[in-house]
Amino acid sequence: MDLRQQLECYRPYNEQEAGDRQLMLSLLDGENDIFTRENLTAHFSASSWIVNHSRDKVLMIYHNLYDSWSWTGGHADGERDLLSVAMREAEEETGVKRLRPLMEDIFSVEIITVDGHEKRGAYVPSHVHLNVTYLLEADEREELRIKPDENSGVKWVPFEDVAGAVTEPWMTERVYNKLSAKLAEFLQGPAKGEGGAYDSAGALGRMPEKENRFVRGAAGAAGSTGNVISDGMAEYAALLANLELSDEEKEQARKDMGEMLDYIDKLNELDTEGVEPACHIFPVNNQFREDVVTNGDGSADALFNAPEKKDGGFKVPRTIG
Repeated sequence: MDLRQQLECYRPYNEQEAGDRQLMLSLLDGENDIFTRENLTAHFSASSWIVNHSRDKVLMIYHNLYDSWSWTGGHADGERDLLSVAMREAEEETGVKRLRPLMEDIFSVEIITVDGHEKRGAYVPSHVHLNVTYLLEADEREELRIKPDENSGVKWVPFEDVAGAVTEPWMTERVYNKLSAKLAEFLQGPAKGEGGAYDSAGALGRMPEKENRFVRGAAGAAGSTGNVISDGMAEYAALLANLELSDEEKEQARKDMGEMLDYIDKLNELDTEGVEPACHIFPVNNQFREDVVTNGDGSADALFNAPEKKDGGFKVPRTIG
């Protein structure tokens, strides 16, 4: 799926994203060199919101140009695969090598103004970045390093401390607060589309209540009376299990999960009024014998045919020099 398709499928999170997404699509059609810095008015960039395994910290850099702690990211410079751009920039700016996308779809979109500035001795006029953000995961234990020509610090920042670390009010209010809120919703479950079904076409959008993570009956195949698992729910389950499923495996997973829920519904039809809960179906208890030695010490018999013995054990050739 190319960038245009990704943007067309993307469900804006708020009014800012709706307007920025529409402008990005218009500029894709109307501007030349939109993926390079040769376009002095606007060009695409890619950023990363990098979280740790426990999802309570974000990896940030102290950006020399903006004089503030910020996310990682950079220019597309002709590359149209913006996820690859985001991951490359994240590695270059932090030193982290084991990066993993938590989702390959777009996580966030924003158009960001860049004031005129000098870079490598040349003046760069004011312009805008058509920025696409991706959600990545990294190991907090990896060694961090700076990229001196772009940043002077790299560190993991607890989410509750992000606002205090950033000195750019607009970025805090319009971008970082949004990303933190979207991450919290992402961890609750997949996005809700029409009829309560997960919208697997692209970004997160708004997240569902827990009871809307699968579709019942009419929302599925015509005449269906059971549980119909959406593609998005299957993808979300695979994400949690760190699995990559083929289309065939995804279809089988949808079927299997639907049958599991059908069986639970069947069990719920039973009248259990007055039935005491039980840990198993048979009225028996574990039978234990007294913990006493009955066969004595068998070490002599075990070592009887050993080629070599030492200190009551088998002696074997050394394996480590």
